Order: sequence, then structure tokens, then C-alpha cells
Amino acid sequence: MKGTVLLSMKEKLRALVNRIKTLPTLLKRIKAPSDEPKPLPKFRFHKNFWILIVLIPFALLFTQALISPVSAVIFVFIILLPIISLVYMLLGALFIKLYLDSSATEVEKMSEVSFSLALSNESPIPFPFVEAVITIPGDNAVRSDSQLTMLSLISMGSYVIDKTVKFKYRGAYDIGVSDLFIHDFFHFFSLRVEINLFRQIFVLPRHLIMPERGYEDIAIENTETVIRMAGSDNTETTDIRAYISGDSLRSIHWKLSEKTEELMVKQYSQNSETQTYILCDTARRYDAEDKRLENDINEFAVDGVVEAAIAIVGKYLEKPNNTVTLAWFDQRSSSDICALRFASMQEFEQSYRFFASSPVTYTQKTLLDLFTEAGSVSPESTAVICVTGAPDRSFSANVSAIRAAISSDIDAYIFTPAEKVAPSYAQQFYSEVEACASALSKQGVSVYSAHFDVASALTNRRKEDNDDEKE
Repeated sequence: MKGTVLLSMKEKLRALVNRIKTLPTLLKRIKAPSDEPKPLPKFRFHKNFWILIVLIPFALLFTQALISPVSAVIFVFIILLPIISLVYMLLGALFIKLYLDSSATEVEKMSEVSFSLALSNESPIPFPFVEAVITIPGDNAVRSDSQLTMLSLISMGSYVIDKTVKFKYRGAYDIGVSDLFIHDFFHFFSLRVEINLFRQIFVLPRHLIMPERGYEDIAIENTETVIRMAGSDNTETTDIRAYISGDSLRSIHWKLSEKTEELMVKQYSQNSETQTYILCDTARRYDAEDKRLENDINEFAVDGVVEAAIAIVGKYLEKPNNTVTLAWFDQRSSSDICALRFASMQEFEQSYRFFASSPVTYTQKTLLDLFTEAGSVSPESTAVICVTGAPDRSFSANVSAIRAAISSDIDAYIFTPAEKVAPSYAQQFYSEVEACASALSKQGVSVYSAHFDVASALTNRRKEDNDDEKE
């Protein structure tokens, strides 16, 4: 009994210690500010309002001291001033209009788009103190930036922004105004008017073409070149034999090779049903504040991943009886992960814009999490493809973990954002990429370059549409 009592006491003490340990975390959660921005007030008093508060009793005393029509008029004017200001601001909300126009709403990356944004005062009353939260693409067209702009709208006048932008990166870009802040002449008050009128421009990625004859791996010094010829459907295993020079590393049966201490390869049948899982690392992996890197390296890297993934999806859906599951990080999802399954190119086209405009996502999740949430993976008739623009130790560790969890084939496609690396850091950066590729090769993962040839997607689509119209 005493031993039982002592054990229960120890368990209670241990539970108490654990609760004490978790107390700082709970306090941080309580103190942490909410991620959701606080709603802005519709009506706000400014510092100058206190001048009005002081003026009212002063005007009253002045009127009592000097009984005259002038003092009475001044007192009435001061009393009516807040009402006049409120009416003035309401007129501004009524007569200030927003007009938006753009030359296109859907373009391919690196195409120019002209747009016009105009805030117009359609009344004879001037509104010299107006502020607007305007959202337009920045000068480098990396993303749309919101900024508070001071406007002075004369009677029947306008504030106009005419701009032509060449979008360097794919995604959805907003152009418009969220809020107007109308101030009275004396800056006693301000009235917030919700506009929330935007025009969205979808910038689609370029269409890339994977090599037809073979897929060469990333060119890194002291790394063996691996080539897998197109046309071999690695689907259903029909036989196992000894390795012959020239066989693909993908077909090696690693577990059996370890047991027999001799390289054994799997032979596959053609045109069997197979599942291909494509895991896209679209998360923000680089520190934009790092002076050795350009601040748009994340956009550049994720663009490369998305474009390569689209090319890979198209290639694998060309094969008969093949289904493709595409998974990527996406902050538009509550879990930061999206996964869609396609059995044909027609199905993929329906979700093309959604995937093509996926943003660079802030997330702590890894490719292993992406693989886990993508769905159940059959050990047979399955291929897993990992695509990244951040080939580092973390990527190789996660791919190796996936490789250990399955017995099917796994490939790694690497997009190297070398253009966004400072020359002084280039050698170290390439060393890290080489170390990543080498570590994956040792685990039996085939490593390929995700830098594919560019195809004119819009031109091809227009030709197809024209052909359909002729028919």
C-alpha cells in the first residue's frame, strides 16, 4: 500500500511539474496579439477636436460678455461646426467615385499589362484632405503593395494612376482601393468609407517542356549523371533480375540488393495502372533579409517549382491508366496544404488556375508533412516525385524519410535559384546544393534538374482554339 501511495504521489508531482513547465507557453499564447487585424473605426476624432471643445465655452463667455449680433453669429457657427463637418464628409462619401480598368485580366508571365485607377470627385465641392489605401503592383512587379496615399481632389477633379507593368512572377495581383478617409477642413474628424473595389489580374506561369529522350540530372561536379529514357512505364513489377550496366537506378530493388549483397533490378510491365504523387515545395524557405540573397528569391524559386510541376503533371498524364496526385503548400487552405488528384489533362485544366496562382506560403511544415497529408500511398504501382527550389539539408532529410517509408520509386527535381545569389556566396551555395544531391543519390533517390525548356503555352492554346472553330 505504501509503495502504491508513493507511486501515485510521484505521478501527481510529475504532472504538476509538467504543468509548471507548460505555463510559460500558455502565458505567451494569452499575451500574443491576435493575427487578425482590428477593424478600423468608421468615425474618428482627431487631436484638433479638443480645440473645438475649448472654443465652445469660450464662445459662450464671449457672447455673454459682448452682447452683439457678431458674437451670437460666432457662437452659433461654433455650435453648428461639427454638424457642418459631418455633412461635408458625408457628401465626400457620396460623390467620390473609383474607376478601374486594365488591358487584360489573365496573362502569361513576363507579359506587359496596362491598368488605370482613378479616384474622381464628381461634385463642385473640393475635398483637399482625403486619404486612400491604394493597392497596386510595385515597381518590380513582385507583389501588390498597399499604401496610404494623400489626395487633394478639386471640384470635378480626379487622381489618376496610369501604369504599365511587366509581371516577372506568376500569381494573383490585386489593383484597387480598400478604404477612403475623408477629413473635414479643420481636421476635427475623419470618416472612413469602405470601398473594397479591386480588379484581379491572374499571371499564369510559362509552360515548360520536359526533355523527350531522357531526363538528365542536375549538373553538379563529382556527381554521376543519371539518365532515364522516356517510354519505360515503371508500374507493375513482373520480374527481378541481376543489374546490367545501363539499367536505371529507379529500377533497383534496394531491400533485396542489401540482402543478396548484389544489385538486383525490378522489371515492369507496360501500360499498367499507376499512381504518381508530385510533392511541390512552394513554401518560403529563404530569408529575404539575408544580404547574400536577392529579396525576391522566394518568388523566383517557387515560380520554378510551379512551372516544373506543371510540366511533370502533363508528362505523366500522357501515360495511359495513370493518375496524378499533386500536393503543395498553400496559405489559402486552413491546413497550409492542398492536394488534388487527376486522371486526365481535362481534370487538371479545371484546377490549373488555382494551382498556377498559388502564393509563396509561410509555413513550418515540411515535405514529409505534405507526403503524409497527400493521401494513402500504395507500395506498388506508385511513383513519388519531390520538386523543390531550396535544395538543402532539410530537403534531403525529408526526401530520405519519405524514401524510407515506401518501397516504390522516388525522384527529386531540383530548381536552383542561382540567379538570385550574390557572387561572393555562389561557391558556398553550390556546395550546399551538391551536398544535397549527393546525400539523396546515396539513399537511392534519382536527382534531376527542374530547369526545363520553355514552350509558348498561349500560342499553342490559340492554335488549338482556332482549329476547333474551323471544325
